[in-house]
Amino acid sequence: MYQDQIQQFTGHPLMSELVPNLAERFRYIPVVTREKAPNCLNERITTLLANGELSEVTGLTLDKADSRFMICGNPEMVTDVRNTLKKMGFSPARRNTPGEVAVENYW
Repeated sequence: MYQDQIQQFTGHPLMSELVPNLAERFRYIPVVTREKAPNCLNERITTLLANGELSEVTGLTLDKADSRFMICGNPEMVTDVRNTLKKMGFSPARRNTPGEVAVENYW
């Protein structure tokens, strides 16, 4: 549904101006959990984080120095991902304390 808009994100003139090398830095990795889908990862995001598959597919090393996470979705998923990231050593970003994890509950 939004895949075309997401793919066009890197070509947006304002975003390209604000974020140098955006096309090289932005990665869109679709993940589905309820059914198998072509060209998608088919596991829960917590599993993909914990087993290293997300890092492998993106080609990125997840570490505190260079990684930031924005978690948004249903509260149970947000809690599960937050707990997985905590076990991996990432901490929440607070007003006066820098961290790597930002959270927004969808409902």
